[in-house]
Amino acid sequence: MPDQSYALFGGYNSSQIVGGEAGVQTFKNNPGNYKSPIRSWALNTKELLYNGTSLEKTEGKEEKGQFVKSYPAVIDTGSSFIAVPPEFYGGLKEQWKKSLSGVDCKTDDTFCQYVGKCTDIAEHLGNVAFNIDDTIFELTPYAYLHQGEVCQFAIAENPLDSFNNNNFLFGGLFLKHFYTIYDYDNEFISLGINVHSKHLVEMH
Repeated sequence: MPDQSYALFGGYNSSQIVGGEAGVQTFKNNPGNYKSPIRSWALNTKELLYNGTSLEKTEGKEEKGQFVKSYPAVIDTGSSFIAVPPEFYGGLKEQWKKSLSGVDCKTDDTFCQYVGKCTDIAEHLGNVAFNIDDTIFELTPYAYLHQGEVCQFAIAENPLDSFNNNNFLFGGLFLKHFYTIYDYDNEFISLGINVHSKHLVEMH
């Protein structure tokens, strides 16, 4: 896109958010068990869904209206992709392979890929969504596929999982679609859909 990147210190630009001020949702910062020597920002993730179906194991399912398991969702500006715990990633790979023949999850140690153009396969894949503090953040395939020499699925297994106990990492792939506001004084993170991603992602 031709627009230049920028950051604001104090306040935010509501014209860059779908729905303006009303399109912003605020969450309490909760680093949880994320083991880091520096200050971190994190939310609670309850499940990962593919085409609306949860990929969470039975023991983590909802019981009497409450999820019995949650995972820190670390807002990680140092990563370029989204990383998920192994228990979710295995199920996600299976769903991709069911949706589309030719998905290769062995050649690259980090990402699944497809030899060809992302635009040729996006319509055959399902949306990936994250339940974060009872808000669903949903990404269409056009939002999570990355075109290089091959088409990469830019959602991977968390490489730091053995150190950080089932964390999600939301890096640039997530943050470029969601306008993010950090409130240091009150420990709040606010998110809204970036106007450039209006038809690529949803919050509901």
